[in-house]
Amino acid sequence: MKRFILSALTVLTVVTILTSVAHAVPREEITLTTIVPDQTVLIVKKGVVGYNYHRAAAANPDAIPNSDLYVEGNVGIGTTTPHIPAPNSLTGNLDVNDVWIRGAGDGAGAWASEATNSHNSDGAIITTLISTNSTTFVDMPDMSITLTTKGNNVFVSFSVQVNNHNNETLFQLLEDGVAVLQSGTGHTNQGKGSDNVSFQYLAKSLAAGSHTWRVQWRVDTGTSYTQDEVCKVVQTRSLIAIEV
Repeated sequence: MKRFILSALTVLTVVTILTSVAHAVPREEITLTTIVPDQTVLIVKKGVVGYNYHRAAAANPDAIPNSDLYVEGNVGIGTTTPHIPAPNSLTGNLDVNDVWIRGAGDGAGAWASEATNSHNSDGAIITTLISTNSTTFVDMPDMSITLTTKGNNVFVSFSVQVNNHNNETLFQLLEDGVAVLQSGTGHTNQGKGSDNVSFQYLAKSLAAGSHTWRVQWRVDTGTSYTQDEVCKVVQTRSLIAIEV
């Protein structure tokens, strides 16, 4: 007798669950299968999540196409806090720990974190008068950039105009404290005007993380200024880094 009552309660519980899950959706579209205890598989042709969406579906179940899933609230995949504002300060409805995008880039697919956020960049464009008479390399003021990269290549560009009264001014680019490139003005301006120096550098095979590029300069003799000798116009210097 006890066994019969227990079986009846079990059947009633299953029927109650099916009725609750299948509300507003034709019952034949839902399968609830218990494989082992605590492992239940819910198989549906379509579905909705959320109070307002549920009410709309209850009024018109056919408005939801087969194989579609409508979610009214936030969705967290690999995270329990999908309501946290995204990095751009906007609340994202879908917060995914990581995702593979099929057909991204060249068609082979790409990780979303790389496909959408790889173009980190920073730069400094400065127009102030500075000078140096150091015959050993010293840091050029304001010409330093630090980027937190994702392991992609980084394009670095530097440009400046200087005057050293026909004496040479030399420049070098440091990557994480190591010199990777040098350039100079030569002896060309005959004490008038200014010389332009620019160079570009592609940083390859960098590990993901923080990296710093810094420009240093020195003279062979005399004093080098970021100012046109004739017009006395202060010249602009710039350093730009872009992860590509």
